[in-house]
Amino acid sequence: MYFLVVIQLLAVLSSWPGSAFAAIVKRGSTCTVTPLSATPQPRRSIGTVHPAARDVDLDVTSPGAPEPVSPQWPAPGRYPRPAPSKGSHPPREPLAPAETVHERTDEELIDRSLDHRDMAATVDDTPQIVAAFKQCGKDGTIIFTEGTFNIRQVMNTTDLSNCEIEIHGKFVWSADNIAYWLRSTYGVTYAGRSTAWLFGGKNVSMRGFGKALFDGNGQVWIDQNRDQSNQNGRPISLTVWRGTNILIDGITWRQSQFWHTFVAHSQNVTMTNLDMNTTSNSRWSAVNTDGTDTWNSRDIFISNWTVTCGDVSSSPLFYPLHLIIRCF
Repeated sequence: MYFLVVIQLLAVLSSWPGSAFAAIVKRGSTCTVTPLSATPQPRRSIGTVHPAARDVDLDVTSPGAPEPVSPQWPAPGRYPRPAPSKGSHPPREPLAPAETVHERTDEELIDRSLDHRDMAATVDDTPQIVAAFKQCGKDGTIIFTEGTFNIRQVMNTTDLSNCEIEIHGKFVWSADNIAYWLRSTYGVTYAGRSTAWLFGGKNVSMRGFGKALFDGNGQVWIDQNRDQSNQNGRPISLTVWRGTNILIDGITWRQSQFWHTFVAHSQNVTMTNLDMNTTSNSRWSAVNTDGTDTWNSRDIFISNWTVTCGDVSSSPLFYPLHLIIRCF
């Protein structure tokens, strides 16, 4: 009798749609994603996305001017956010003295990012994040739980539709593999710039509830850039690309790699309750860490932002129509 009960219990567990230790649990049209570092046996990856998987139409021709649509106004009220930390970002190991960094050559800085033994020992959440968008990015909900998601590869999630995204944790972009980012980021056409994350689709919301934190490890990028202007391959943190009816709300950025956000070829984009802070604690300045830039887009609504950076907070580049910035 006892043996039979055990067999039945094992059968039930094997048929359960995901386990408590799974990185992605899908129930119906909802994907719940847990950081791999929080699972008992985290997978480790140093692989990169195959070039064919990163193909995207980057036609320089702007889409035809669509008819204006009503702005997607956010619900009243503000999400609670921690007070800005004056450019400080989560505690990290102290950098080498500025003089030592200055004496290193560019090749030496890149070589430091190619230590495969270090990379192999680092958890990479990128594959499961992309998988969650594929599984629940259409007519679904994606929930990123609390904890740290380590992002070591570029992401393209531009085919979303009728999708709600909740981020309760922290996204951290790696900076020990700068050579990878410089050669692998997605071009966004404008001025030869590129991005770490292409994000878009139709009827998509991304909410952070004042808890979501995007950490780009910007100090490393600032130091290796050495007060130069634009650097080819240096990634914009998040780019809204060919999106329609997009809402981004309640997210905090700390130490972005380059521009915090970029909006291109998009319509009816609402970005509210965002807190951005990228400054330098070394001899080098936080050059070109704009809060946002918009290009070939219309019906952009920005409200309740806190931006501390080494450049402009927001800048309409070319052909912005109906850009509304509301200050409180």
